[in-house]
Amino acid sequence: TNKLMRFAILPNDNDIVCLCKKCVDLGNTENDASSAIYNLLERLTRQFPNHLFFTSYYRTACGLPSRTLPDNAGVLISAIDFPLCACKTSKEDEFMAILDQWSAFTNRIYIWDYISNFDDYFTPFPIFSIFQHRLKLYDAAGVKGIFMNGSGHEYSTFNMIKKQIMAFLLSNPNADWRSLLREFCQERFPVTGDVIC
Repeated sequence: TNKLMRFAILPNDNDIVCLCKKCVDLGNTENDASSAIYNLLERLTRQFPNHLFFTSYYRTACGLPSRTLPDNAGVLISAIDFPLCACKTSKEDEFMAILDQWSAFTNRIYIWDYISNFDDYFTPFPIFSIFQHRLKLYDAAGVKGIFMNGSGHEYSTFNMIKKQIMAFLLSNPNADWRSLLREFCQERFPVTGDVIC
């Protein structure tokens, strides 16, 4: 097809690394499958130059490439080790250093971020200040996009509020989300909007 398509080449969400002779020869180690993944990524980008291919920086794929990725390749960096916090922490410095390292290998850096703590997945968890803080960091680091992992569907309490405010912040990370939140709650819940807000 001539239509631009995006593909993600991601290892399983476990600690298993292929240690067959071919993968070991490519550079795989007991804990890191990055070398074989980059090899596959480069082959796919050459064979299908009209499409985009991404890999992840997560678990068994946390090694950096040995050279710049092809123009039609990028990375999806997991923020799993960057705790949800609206203030500067040492973990923030570590994560920003990873983004800086990756900028030497590709300008297609995307973030796989989290909008809920997994121990708090089904309850409303007000992360708007945290999300805004992170969006500003990502913007300054040249991140191209963000995938938000977390509850946000009909089974999640107040999911429509979460989606509305996050969409607003994605369009303008510097926006005053509090006024939009109040307006949205008052409109959506005329009797209890102030309490909900």
